[in-house]
Amino acid sequence: MNKKNYGKNRVQTFGKVSFKMNNKGLLFTVMTLFLIFGILSLNEALSDASRGFEVPKEALVLSSSAKSLENAESMLWDFDKYNYAKDSIKRALPFDFNLEKDQNYLTISIDSSLASSQLSEVFDYLNLGEAFFEDSNVFGGTILDINVPKNAQWGGSSGGIDFLVPNLCYQFSLLSETKQSLSKSDPSQCSNPFSTSSIKKIDINIIVLSSVSDFNSLTCNGALCPTQVFNPSSPNPYYNITIIDSNCPSCSVSPKRAYSHFSAGSDNNFQLKCTWPGCISSPLTFSIKNMDLNFYYFFDKKLRIITRITFNAPPSGFIVKGTQILSSSDSKKAFVKSG
Repeated sequence: MNKKNYGKNRVQTFGKVSFKMNNKGLLFTVMTLFLIFGILSLNEALSDASRGFEVPKEALVLSSSAKSLENAESMLWDFDKYNYAKDSIKRALPFDFNLEKDQNYLTISIDSSLASSQLSEVFDYLNLGEAFFEDSNVFGGTILDINVPKNAQWGGSSGGIDFLVPNLCYQFSLLSETKQSLSKSDPSQCSNPFSTSSIKKIDINIIVLSSVSDFNSLTCNGALCPTQVFNPSSPNPYYNITIIDSNCPSCSVSPKRAYSHFSAGSDNNFQLKCTWPGCISSPLTFSIKNMDLNFYYFFDKKLRIITRITFNAPPSGFIVKGTQILSSSDSKKAFVKSG
């Protein structure tokens, strides 16, 4: 299938397209979610009809339009879900995440570096969802106009995908298979601009997954790492980095922790590496620069990087940045969600 031309003729061909997925689990997740939301929408429509036949037609159409937006939003825009819905969406993502609003946490767990197909599968999930909701006849009288991020395979130019916490203007970015970041976001996409005072603490656990890796050194700005205990009264943010190499008999990282308060505007560079002759492990380099946290790791022997950002306020959601959903009806009234 030529994905670049897919959007032009998908109304006629959507039911006939055979899309070969690299990951059967992703396809199963997409279709299962579509079925769930289709059933929910049908139930809601029947429920509305049963409330009385005197409801004006325009009100019913507007209600259907709002429900169409809600269903599309649940799958393609705001990924902050619970229970089965959350578990299903996570199957389409190459990382795990948790918003712990009562404790002001955002936690991201990712195995790096990613396989070449993992990032493209996120684009596949979003664009298949866009096609499904726009072409579906479930929502009678409703017009959905959806735009999601598109890579080259889908006729776009996006090389990565951003996931935004809108009220704190902070985002997680899959920049490529080898690069990820947690950083401030463009204020035009947020309810409020990012503030350096919104981050209280950064915890990073780095788990060596391969038994043949041979890391032996953790450096901070090219030198020994600090060990300063957390002071709750300090106005400066705090980082706590821990190396877990219990699965790696050839690793001998010492010390395995680095922790310190730091200035929000400072430049802090870290490297987990091997310094022995004949090393096989490529270094993991990461930094905290002006509150932007960047990771780079290019090696087939994976690391699991678990990052927890503690904010000074609860995170409000976890939305796909660059997605816009317009739901309208013949009455010309519309509902919009965008990020």
